Amino acid sequence: MAPSTMQEKAYNALENAKTFSASVVQRHFHARSPDLTPCDFFLWCFVKDKVFVPPLPQDLQELKQRIANVLNALTGDLLSRVWQELDYRVGICRVTGGYTSNISRNLDNCSFKISKVIETIFLRKNHPNKWNVSHAKISRRGECNSCKSILKLVDLSDEDFLELRDNFLERSVKKSDIFINTTKKEFDQYIKFINTHKPFEFVLDGLNAAHTFAGDKNPKTLAAHLLKIVDRLSKYSDNVLVLGRHHMHRWPVHIMNRISQKATLFSTSNSSQDDPYMVYAALASGPEAFIVSQDLMRDHIARLDDPKFIWQFKRWQQTHQIYLSVDEDNKFKFLEPLRYSINIQGSMGEGWHIPYDDKIILDPYEELNNWLCVHKVT
Repeated sequence: MAPSTMQEKAYNALENAKTFSASVVQRHFHARSPDLTPCDFFLWCFVKDKVFVPPLPQDLQELKQRIANVLNALTGDLLSRVWQELDYRVGICRVTGGYTSNISRNLDNCSFKISKVIETIFLRKNHPNKWNVSHAKISRRGECNSCKSILKLVDLSDEDFLELRDNFLERSVKKSDIFINTTKKEFDQYIKFINTHKPFEFVLDGLNAAHTFAGDKNPKTLAAHLLKIVDRLSKYSDNVLVLGRHHMHRWPVHIMNRISQKATLFSTSNSSQDDPYMVYAALASGPEAFIVSQDLMRDHIARLDDPKFIWQFKRWQQTHQIYLSVDEDNKFKFLEPLRYSINIQGSMGEGWHIPYDDKIILDPYEELNNWLCVHKVT
């Protein structure tokens, strides 16, 4: 017999998620790994807390009725928070090395299947409300091109941001008294420099940006590319920091002088890793600063060690890293950071947005942008 309520459908969806994630945990994780089963980390405890309250059920029929009442009380908002918790737990597995490509593919398939199930449910003839279901794209600012609503914005809390700012440089560059790909002298000089010149609104990885373009890589051409980018950024803000390497001082002086007129320059030694310095300059400048780089910084993320710090950094990176997109004609544009959550989100009152995977291969810095938009017909 088909389920008669949305709550029962939601319960069945959680049951299916339990079967899927239990098989994933069994195949890929040992017994003490973080629990990825929604029925274990949420549903059973939720039901127990609601059912086993005085006076306790007197017989099996009353117990079944209490369980049914609890399940019928589940709301779409509550299930959305469960999905967010599952996404967070999978993220912890991913950044700590417990996440495999097989799991990634399975979760993508699961998301697509859920989107198809929901599409069928909302379009059925006997549904009490009329819904419009469409496949949509979301702008990088978070606007759905179908219903024009704005997706839920995400960012670090003030507490998480301050914790990341205070721990990042120590964990990514310095381990106790050992400096990674830099020296204590350079480290101290940089900290003093940033404290003197901050805040910055944009922090640009100069060498990375110059090499983004195709064609010749001679000093004059690279300097000209860098000048174009700095010139564009300077139109948005007067507070631009360009991080480079000492060997860039051998680039054409007249071009580098024009760059220095539009931005603040700091050069690290040729053997130093400038990515952690770039991130720290933005963090030290406050939550409104952005980094501009093509580097995904996976190595530096791994050095953070602690799963909480890794999660904080990846959340910050999603909302504060600007990427350069260069076309076949060597014309570039800035890709704004994603400010919105890429999880399933919504409610029965405001409608739903469900991401799914169409298996198209993306560039490393691109995010999934296939959504099922579900909203009431007005």
